Amino acid sequence: MTDLATFQAFDTVRVTTMRPALASHLALNVSVRVPRVNDSGTVVEVMLRDGREVYYLVEHCAPDGRTLWLCEFDQDELELVSRPTPD
Repeated sequence: MTDLATFQAFDTVRVTTMRPALASHLALNVSVRVPRVNDSGTVVEVMLRDGREVYYLVEHCAPDGRTLWLCEFDQDELELVSRPTPD
């Protein structure tokens, strides 16, 4: 699966666009707010839909560590901001 994925777990990504069905993005109904274009977050999981299409679970946190949203995104809705360097 990682061969198909553009992003990796722990990458910081930015939301560049969002599909019209915003509610379909929300992975947790406890999210404080919905994501917005230009929000950044951390990839927490790389997943496959129907065994072939890569999508990502991304978390956006407040400065105090609270989760503001945890949402699913398609690859083309995100861009890479930074990737952690291996130790």
